[in-house]
Amino acid sequence: MLACTGLGKAYATERGEVEAVRGIDLEIAPGAYAAIVGRSGSGKSSLMAMIGGLSRPTQGKVHVEGTDIWALSDSRLAAFRNHRIGFVFQFASLLASLRIIDNVALPALLGRRADAAAAYGAAAVLLDRLGLADFADAYPPEISAGEQRRAVIARALINEPALLLADEPTSDLDEQTEIELMDQLRALNRERGMTLITVTHNLRLAEQADRVLHIADGRLIS
Repeated sequence: MLACTGLGKAYATERGEVEAVRGIDLEIAPGAYAAIVGRSGSGKSSLMAMIGGLSRPTQGKVHVEGTDIWALSDSRLAAFRNHRIGFVFQFASLLASLRIIDNVALPALLGRRADAAAAYGAAAVLLDRLGLADFADAYPPEISAGEQRRAVIARALINEPALLLADEPTSDLDEQTEIELMDQLRALNRERGMTLITVTHNLRLAEQADRVLHIADGRLIS
């Protein structure tokens, strides 16, 4: 599913070049659940951004389902991201002016994967699966943080991605909501056979993964 070879990322700063990720080699099997853990600033989010096709590596390659994603043109990479990779970010990132069901259907409409009726039908099914059917016509500010995060998961799944990336998806949630959300992600990972990679500071949650990857100073240490 995922293969990273010699992956590195450096940023130019006033203090000079800073290496956020240093020569990481990594393989994740199809359908696996992997958790990436490490201290703040260790390079976790930079690694996820490169895997997801959001931030170009300084060096190395990323293959998703055998495709060298950073060899693609910008337009083809955008289409690949839309069709094959789902994202759950640290903050809900919903569009406040759109209803919840509009937010969820939007990637399918933009990616032209389905007509409007099919996109909204799929969105309704996902909202029901995640316990949000009663909030389909609500706007993001009208629902709780945990409900917003479940809506983001539904949006990430609308195009049936092969790879779901979740970067600190529970960071601002209470403990019970955090547990419930991660249980839902794990259940979806199993039901759909998609590969799930999460970044978390919570070692207890990370231990539920099939594989735990530790990063320190931009390097994969286990």
